[in-house]
Amino acid sequence: MSLQTIELLSPVYVTFFWSAVFLLGAGKNRRSRIGLGIFMMLAFILYVCHAVYFSRNFLLYSYLDGIYILSTLSVYPVYYLYVRFLSTGKPFEMAQLSHFIPALLFGFTTIFFYSRLNMQERISQAENPQLGINSENLSHSILYISSVMTRIILAVQVVSYLFMISRLLKEHEDQVNELFSNTERFKLNWVNRLTIIMVLMALTSIALAIAGRGFFVGNPEALIIPSVLTTVLLFSFGYIGNEQTTEFYFNELDSEESKMAVSSNQGYELVKTRFEKFLSEKKPYLNADLKIWDLCRDLNTNRTYISRVINEEYGMNFCSFINHKRVEEAKKLLTDKEHDNYSLEAIAELSGFGSINSFQRAFKDFENSTPGKYRMSQTIS
Repeated sequence: MSLQTIELLSPVYVTFFWSAVFLLGAGKNRRSRIGLGIFMMLAFILYVCHAVYFSRNFLLYSYLDGIYILSTLSVYPVYYLYVRFLSTGKPFEMAQLSHFIPALLFGFTTIFFYSRLNMQERISQAENPQLGINSENLSHSILYISSVMTRIILAVQVVSYLFMISRLLKEHEDQVNELFSNTERFKLNWVNRLTIIMVLMALTSIALAIAGRGFFVGNPEALIIPSVLTTVLLFSFGYIGNEQTTEFYFNELDSEESKMAVSSNQGYELVKTRFEKFLSEKKPYLNADLKIWDLCRDLNTNRTYISRVINEEYGMNFCSFINHKRVEEAKKLLTDKEHDNYSLEAIAELSGFGSINSFQRAFKDFENSTPGKYRMSQTIS
């Protein structure tokens, strides 16, 4: 097998492998894996088309060009819908098909106008799309316009979809912080890493588009760097995506809230008074898995009231407020002689933190110091 063949087929093998892993391993409770599987299948189709083109089989590529465009303009919408599903739990709706209108329009336009060309015209068009610039042949002209428009739309997609994805992730993080005191298992950290890889792949695609396909056809050795980079990024994307262990949807918890939290018309001041008294007497923040619904149930009120008290009176979200209470509790334990021999892990557990890492991170945020340094400073003084 030649070096060029390895260059061309490496991304094909990687995307086929991960698409099989995600699609075949998607069970009833792993619905989001189907989204990653479809994403990888689209990437597989893209790199098969790339392999055919750079193998200079232009006749075969002429039959694949429309599929290539359809796949190219579907990649970012599919990834956006995957993140939307993970961050909101909203299932796919028919209205979401509008995201694929450009892909379908230019994909089928390309297929149709290629069908109007004879064999030699197909080969010439596939090898040199710029034939349509001054061509009197309508099909050549339309295919050139379709090629240019595909690149423009792809550039717009990269910017717009990555912006929408970042907004979804920010909204998800804000909501997690408003609902849970221990947020580690609910945050979409792996999606942030996937999105960074998407940005890197987008930058690679832009660089390749600037260089132009013709440059790589004439210099096959130049494919080594983009091929290796793309293969590494795609494998990393699949590996990180495969690390996903849980699926969590806010809409399911909202229905849970409606069942267990009693809707209340109590006045704001009354809820505030009862809330502060309950915190002081019961110390619910010592429960590492405390959720805002637990307080709703204990105080016989709803989430809106609790969130409003925390947001308006303390200027924090639920997670920050509960962690602040835990840090205050930890400070007492760290300066208490009865707990001098307690490890930081034990102090973290007694303070209500779910892990030593979350304890150290929260302590650093509120005290600008580590728990260990704080204990030493108090001992010296």
